[in-house]
Amino acid sequence: MVTEQWPPFNYQEDGQLKGFSVELVQQMMAVMNSNYPINILPSMRTTRVLASRPNTLMFSLFRTPDREDKYKWIGPLVETEVYFYKRKDSNIKTDTLEDLKRLDRVGTRHAGIIVQRLRKLGFNNLDSTATSSMQIYKMLSIGRFDVAISDSDLGVMYNLDKLNIDSSTLEKIPLLIFKSELYLAANKSLPDDEVQRWQAALDRLKSNGDHQKLLDKYLNP
Repeated sequence: MVTEQWPPFNYQEDGQLKGFSVELVQQMMAVMNSNYPINILPSMRTTRVLASRPNTLMFSLFRTPDREDKYKWIGPLVETEVYFYKRKDSNIKTDTLEDLKRLDRVGTRHAGIIVQRLRKLGFNNLDSTATSSMQIYKMLSIGRFDVAISDSDLGVMYNLDKLNIDSSTLEKIPLLIFKSELYLAANKSLPDDEVQRWQAALDRLKSNGDHQKLLDKYLNP
């Protein structure tokens, strides 16, 4: 079982593995009466190990068309949606994407799927001077950006919590930019009955409400 440093889904802090997906996978193992060690590896190495080492599982991974036939899939662990955020006391107009394109500064990452999508949509006002997601929301909170976009709602709440910024000071703009699902992926050598056992454990956590309780915990830190 391998994972990577990607808070708030999976990460290591003070020598401890933490995150929504870490806790969810641990709960799945408890349902299965199993206890596989979870190894945190550099991002590029996790997918290499997943592809090359028999009976390996990895989380959290976006299930995309180009990856579909490479692995066996267990999930979804969680659905992720990415929105713009602004300061709640801001009076800027943000009803449409065209409104956002007219703003002075839209804070975002310097690269990645979100930036690519925004550029395709015609955004020419992107400011990528922040060096991390945490800094993006810090700069938004002090007024350096008009709006910001970088992470899913879980990621935004995680960053605000680490910054000691009250989440009520920011407001989500209801214009969906990106939507996808995260999965537990398995090397294709993993037997189908083992994949089904993992899926059944996840399905049980969803049906008994434990999955939603864990999601609520991370959305309301």
